[in-house]
Formats: sequence, structure tokens, C-alpha cells
Amino acid sequence: CPALGPNGRADGTPRAIVPLDDALPAQRCRHPDHTGAPMIKHRGFPGRLPGTDYQFTIRRANKEGASRLIRRERFPDRRPADRRADAAFMEALWLCFGTEPFERGNLDAGRLSWLFGREVIPAEDRFDPESYEALLIIDEDRARAAFPEAFDGSGLWQEAIE
Repeated sequence: CPALGPNGRADGTPRAIVPLDDALPAQRCRHPDHTGAPMIKHRGFPGRLPGTDYQFTIRRANKEGASRLIRRERFPDRRPADRRADAAFMEALWLCFGTEPFERGNLDAGRLSWLFGREVIPAEDRFDPESYEALLIIDEDRARAAFPEAFDGSGLWQEAIE
């Protein structure tokens, strides 16, 4: 968001890889070009799987509104890189939010859709799949069954850095 500075931080300091336990508090983007509800930005959440083009967050709110969350079918013959990206995203969600409900905010709709309806479910009865303010929650039992490697402490989303 341009209102936050060229490096994505209000004080202009360069973005660094921040361990999720030391993540900065989430901030809402209030840039005048963005319409509708302001989108929360989850500071410290990895923007992508390092060394790949698998995106985890978006930079700014879509002017036409949030992309709809859908349940994408994961077929058994998916590429290993796609499965690794799903597991790394699940690990980042778990480390950042745990069992607490979280706002969709700047989390990528495409990446969320691979988990939506199974490991990540609506946390409210009046769920709007086209809202940046929609509350989600991790279904821990299903997530652990589908992505055991995301919970074993191996640091999936960080291993591409080293």
C-alpha cells in the first residue's frame, strides 16, 4: 500500500524475514484509492514461499472487492511443489493464528481456496466469501491429518531460504 511506504512499512524500513512469533501487529490499509472496508494486513506473515512464485499474501485490496473464496478440489495427482506450497501456507497460518479466529485480510484468495472448506473454515455464521473482513479458523484435526509436516516444527516455509 503506498500509504505505508515504499517497502511496505510505515516507517520506510526495509522488509525483512520476521519469524512469525515476532510478527508485527496487523495493520489496516487505508489508502484513498481503496474502496469498501479497509483490508487488514497481517504483518510478519510470509508474502510467498521463498524461492518460488507461490503467493501467500496480496499487496493491496482489489478495487472491485475481494476475490471470492471457493473450495478448490485437490486431486491426488497434484504436483509435489503445489502440495509443498499448501503445507507451507498451512504452517504459516498455524504459527501466526493457531486455534484463534482470524480475519482474511491480505491473505491470498487463491492460496486460501486450496484449504477452504476443509482445513480452513468460516468462523462465523454469516460468512461472506467476498469480504476482506471475513473471519476464518483452522480446523486443527483436519489440518493435522492433511498436512502433518506443517505441525512438526520443520519450518517448511523457511527451508527454501537456507
